[in-house]
Amino acid sequence: MQLTTPAFEYPRSDLPKNFHYIGPVRLEPDTSFSLPDWWSELQSGKPVILINQGTVAVNPNDLIVPAIEGLKGEDLFIIVVSTCGDNLTKLPRNVKVEKYIPFDLLLPYVSIMVTNGGYGGTQMAFAHGIPVVIAGQTDDKMEVAARVAWSKAGINLKKHSPSPLSIKQAVKELLSNQAYRKNAERIQIDFARYNAPVKAAEMLESLAEVGEGTVY
Repeated sequence: MQLTTPAFEYPRSDLPKNFHYIGPVRLEPDTSFSLPDWWSELQSGKPVILINQGTVAVNPNDLIVPAIEGLKGEDLFIIVVSTCGDNLTKLPRNVKVEKYIPFDLLLPYVSIMVTNGGYGGTQMAFAHGIPVVIAGQTDDKMEVAARVAWSKAGINLKKHSPSPLSIKQAVKELLSNQAYRKNAERIQIDFARYNAPVKAAEMLESLAEVGEGTVY
């Protein structure tokens, strides 16, 4: 069972018969979360840029710092969500940093996500029709980034630590070229056809009924 859909996967002719797309897992918004005091600024009319570096590769110098440097001074509202947020100081006025925000609460306001290519975060962006700037070279991130480029729903910077200028140029390209958003929305529509928890439960129950050792 693969937690994606055909819209975010290369065409494949070598998949076994027991391979099944079930779509990404999405959580219900955490309505008990205490919103930051800047939350109303999300509706200022400025494009909202989310910078997310995940929970494993957390060195802010890899992506967060160059992204802030590249986008400072732009007419953008920038949100950094990172567990290393306490290490970020002397921030530009248009940047807010939080250790944690439930993405299903935040993403409806986001115009573009800048990410190092975590599979879950990237798919959550596409589940909301958000194009991405992606830069990651560790773990599975090169594969995730390659799928972003293939689907034309974002820009793959092809570096572990891209330059501030390359991030700035990619963000501006996504803001000016609506083709990327349309492709992200195409993936969003495909994702919406699937309910991963329900599909997984149905398949496991069917497999148990058929009997151990049978290829489903």
